[in-house]
Amino acid sequence: MDSIVSNHEVLAAPSYASSVFRWLFERKQGRVIRNGPQVDSSGPARESGKRGPGFLFTCVGRLSPAKNYRRLIEAFRLLAERRDWALNIWGESESRDELERAVATAKLSDRISFTAFERCPSEMLQASAVIVPSVSEGMPNVLIEAMALGVPVIAADGKAASTD
Repeated sequence: MDSIVSNHEVLAAPSYASSVFRWLFERKQGRVIRNGPQVDSSGPARESGKRGPGFLFTCVGRLSPAKNYRRLIEAFRLLAERRDWALNIWGESESRDELERAVATAKLSDRISFTAFERCPSEMLQASAVIVPSVSEGMPNVLIEAMALGVPVIAADGKAASTD
């Protein structure tokens, strides 16, 4: 390992004054890389959160079992008779094909779509709510970004069992 990375100022933090991590950080010529959301507050204003006659929900993240998208698809299946919503899932991984099959099986392909991941604050601004269905999160940047943009968030408590 050539260097070590932290997301805050290890050398200035009193809590690290005598820690091994601080010693290692100095020895390995540590670098600080901030792990916070990048929100441009000068961008377009938040819209009403509705697109057409219904609600647009958005999820953003890696398509992995920990993100719990299979359970989210099942939850939206319960709303199949309602025609006033759409869900856009922004993300990529090897699980995408499996999740697309789950959407097709639930007969929701006309309302649940997948889009390759990219920074998407403008899409968040159009959403009625951003959904974070994860069973496990470290630092949920998408949740923080949505809140910073003033977009409502629906988030799992992390205790729900994953269906993956």
